[in-house]
Amino acid sequence: EGREKAGQGNATLTCGPEREKLDLPLAAIRLERCREVVSWSNGKQTASVIWRSPGDRHIWAAEVVPWPGGPVIAWRVARPWW
Repeated sequence: EGREKAGQGNATLTCGPEREKLDLPLAAIRLERCREVVSWSNGKQTASVIWRSPGDRHIWAAEVVPWPGGPVIAWRVARPWW
């Protein structure tokens, strides 16, 4: 209907010290698992999971909740392009 909405929040990212093996479509690699928690201005929270390489911090996969009550958006990189 053409209506725009915007939300504002503060995010914290916490990454574990251990590496987890993650199966991607064309490879399996060890990545750090990070949890992002966003505290929104309306008092609600969302939590997402991000897998990234520890050295360069490239993100390889994620399960993201973009806003409170929103869907989980999951994706994985098939192969590196960088």
